Formats: sequence, structure tokens, C-alpha cells
Amino acid sequence: MASILKRGDSYSVRYKYKDHSGKPCEGWESFKTKKEAQERKITVEKELLDGTFLVPDTMTVEEMLYKWIPIQSTKHKWSPKTYTQSVAMVQNLIVPYIGKRKVQELRTYDIEKFYATLAKTPCGQYVGGKRRDLSPKQQKRTLSGTTLHEVHQLLHNSFLLAVEWGILIKSPVPVEAPKKTTQERSIWEVEEMRAALDSMEDPILHLAVHLTLVGALREGEVAGLTPEDI
Repeated sequence: MASILKRGDSYSVRYKYKDHSGKPCEGWESFKTKKEAQERKITVEKELLDGTFLVPDTMTVEEMLYKWIPIQSTKHKWSPKTYTQSVAMVQNLIVPYIGKRKVQELRTYDIEKFYATLAKTPCGQYVGGKRRDLSPKQQKRTLSGTTLHEVHQLLHNSFLLAVEWGILIKSPVPVEAPKKTTQERSIWEVEEMRAALDSMEDPILHLAVHLTLVGALREGEVAGLTPEDI
């Protein structure tokens, strides 16, 4: 099922397999020593026999995620907001860091290292996939644990699909997700409310903020108000 050929100062393991579409292919892997080649030959033959052989695939994390999003969106009937947020997360929080890595080359250690990098990354470092120059003050506000948790969940779901596609045998995404962070919201005093409203020259903005404060409304509720509601 597999053979070893000496090529110059190295040894190559040659074997045949079928790709994802069932097309016969031939694989070549080179090693410095004959012992390494023999060990790989035994491993490849075993994987081909028991069906655990991983078909070589050059798909990158970026390519996989942009294939995954439309499928998930249709399958789970995402709202436009969920779709937009997922695309933004991929563009700004994943692709700039591990987007060019091959899916099959990623290990759990790489994902853990990626999480550690994100934990030190300023909010808004990338917008629309493009890096921004942030002020020293902006650089101090780093991504929250909740954001890291959301990134983990997206990677978890997408890599599970990669396993279903046959690109991976096992997902490299860690079992334990980054912990969410909770932040207590501060409530404005009457003086703070008046000061904020007095500083607003735009009458529409003034009205929106006033309604938010008086009616304890959310942003979406204020944006959805009609003249009839008022």
C-alpha cells in the first residue's frame, strides 16, 4: 500500500489514496532518515486500512470560514444582525491572526496562543478587515472575555463542520472556552443626565437620549419608534 524510495540524501514515502471526490491520487512525503520514512510508511498503511487517513487539503482558515458562514446562515436561519456580526468577527478578530494558516496544520496549542493574543488586543484594532492606528488611550481598552468566548464558539462550530467535510479527523479547538466577563453598568445621577442633555445641540439626538433615559428604553427600541408611538 505504501513504498519507500531513496531520493538523493532523503527517503520518500509513496502511497495512493482517494480525495474527497473519490478521485485516485498519489502522495509523496520526504524524510531525512530511513527510520522516519519506515515509521511514516507503517502509519500511513494503518490509516488507509482503518479509514483514519487524512486526505491532504490546502484549505486555509479564512477559506473555510467564508464557506461555513453561508451554510450556517441558511441552515439556522440567521437574522441579518447575526450574519453581519459573524462576518465582522471573522474579518476583524480571526482572519488577521490565523486566517492564512492551513486548517490541517492548526493544533490546539495554536488556538490557545491565538486566544492569548486576542486577550491583549485593543478593541477596534481591525475594522472591515483593515488595521487601524489607535491612540494610546484606545490601545488600553482590550477585548473582553465575552468577545473571546464568542470567537471560541464560532471556531468550535466551524471546525466541527470541517470534521464533517473530511478535512480534519478531530477539531483543534480547545474544549474549555475563555471565560465570559461581566461588567456592572453604572447608573447616571440626575445631574449627569442633565449635563449630557445640555451638551447636545442636535434636537433629534437630544430627543433620542431623553426618551432613553426617561423610558429606560434600549437602543433598538428608540430606533424603532414612530411618530405615532410618541
